[in-house]
Amino acid sequence: MRVNRILGIAAVIGAAGLLGLSAIAQPPGGPGGLPGLPGMEELAKAWEPQAATVAKSLSLDDAKTKQLTDAYKASREALSKAAIGQMAGGGQGGPGGGRGEAYRKLITDERAKLDAKLKEFLTPEQTASALAVLGTYSIQWDGMVNSLNALGLDDKVKTDAMNAVAGFIGESGKAREAAAGDRDVVRQKMSELRSKLEADLGKILSAEQVTKLKEMPGFRQGRGGPRDGGLGSGRPRPDALGQGAPAPATPPAEGSEKKDN
Repeated sequence: MRVNRILGIAAVIGAAGLLGLSAIAQPPGGPGGLPGLPGMEELAKAWEPQAATVAKSLSLDDAKTKQLTDAYKASREALSKAAIGQMAGGGQGGPGGGRGEAYRKLITDERAKLDAKLKEFLTPEQTASALAVLGTYSIQWDGMVNSLNALGLDDKVKTDAMNAVAGFIGESGKAREAAAGDRDVVRQKMSELRSKLEADLGKILSAEQVTKLKEMPGFRQGRGGPRDGGLGSGRPRPDALGQGAPAPATPPAEGSEKKDN
């Protein structure tokens, strides 16, 4: 159905930050998606765990964790619906042309709304830290989180692995922002970050678990899968590295003042 096709495209483009068409590979037939691409329903499974990871890093209480989760999920849903509307409306140009600029404006506008919402119950410092990761709207992060969930890890191991992945996503966003469009710089930095992620996860997971992750399509980047077998690696298309929008803000230094939880 045409609606499902639009939904799949919008999920890949919109939820990823609308900066490139390369996406996490998965077997054909995902709900609401296109062959080889995840559908929005699959991506959405990661949103609550992502928010929970960020909430734990900020030491939020249950009430604020729920507020953060609700705000983030609503933001992802709004962004995806807006992207669906743009795709359904047609128009000329691909992601690198005029339509790409419109997609990027969607990201900027939705991020600003999320920023304002988070500031209703978080300090400015907490908001900046949360937005630096959640505000990437990263489809790569979606795939990684869903893959970790599929491993059935113990709570402590899972928390540590989720933190490592969230750190990778946040640093990836900052790297793209700092590179200011220099593709060679982005490519080099992303390679370094992927190597660090693999090393970090190797200290957290067993060798068997790492091997399973490497076999999971959701933990790969790029249409061709991992080029070198590394975690989160793939064909280094400059327009798709990191699979998300640039980080909107630099997280404050550890120890910054927080509101009482």
